[in-house]
Amino acid sequence: MFSNAVISAAAALLACSSFAAAAPQGKTPEVSLTTKLRLADTFIDRYSLLPEDKDFLFSFNSTPSAIANSQTFPALTGSGLSLASAQIPGCSMIMLHTHPRASELFAVMSGRVYTEAVPEAGVLNAEGKPRVIRNEISAGQATIFYQGTKHYQVNPDCEPASAIAAFPSEDIGFAGVAPGLFSIKDDAVIRLLGEAIDGQDVEKIRASIPMDMGIKVDECLAKCDPYVSEEQDVSLGRPDIKWLLDSAMAKQDKKDLPKTAQQDKKARQELNTASYNVWTLVLQVLCCGLITGGAS
Repeated sequence: MFSNAVISAAAALLACSSFAAAAPQGKTPEVSLTTKLRLADTFIDRYSLLPEDKDFLFSFNSTPSAIANSQTFPALTGSGLSLASAQIPGCSMIMLHTHPRASELFAVMSGRVYTEAVPEAGVLNAEGKPRVIRNEISAGQATIFYQGTKHYQVNPDCEPASAIAAFPSEDIGFAGVAPGLFSIKDDAVIRLLGEAIDGQDVEKIRASIPMDMGIKVDECLAKCDPYVSEEQDVSLGRPDIKWLLDSAMAKQDKKDLPKTAQQDKKARQELNTASYNVWTLVLQVLCCGLITGGAS
């Protein structure tokens, strides 16, 4: 009896072993350098994982996201720091957003940038209303956006502006306020905005909100590109590219317009322009709705 039990157990073990051997083995995912650095016992051990001098050199020019953090620049692992480089085109806006895990020290290197920041609920101005911190930042100046503060930046000039932003975190996070708000149910959106919009307009506005951070500002475009703002089709919140090309050709003889090559370049840029007219309206309603709601 005992020997039969042993034989049966041995047979079962062999069967399981053969099945395990025949089963496909999952490929172990490769451990990233950042993970290895985090798992190192000491900072001294991390140097062996960064053996080359170039491991401590970062190029914003070769990184599409233009941000140095522990993922794009592993040498930052454990430092608690990130650094971003921003090239803000003329007449462009970085959408209203927050950084959920870090404050931001924003400095302008060239050009001029206008900013607005909305602090947390309970921060009031002298009139007892929710405070909005507004600044026009020139080259060589900086401002601070505290962690979680809703803020946006605008280049109000025709020429590009450059800036850098430092963060006391390796993983700052980015949350666009408008895309986040309009991702919830329509009824909730209508109530949060004080029924300032109809239900049928929610989906239209939701579809018009740009997913990219950069947004064109129509007031600035009217100043910098008169031929863009005179007759463009804004029924969908964006310029009609066929109209842009036709208009550029029709007005080619005007001395105050750019040359043809520059017109074509500008027209191509407008293809990527977000729905700035609708967005401006949404931003105004959204800011007021959020500020009013936060103070209550």
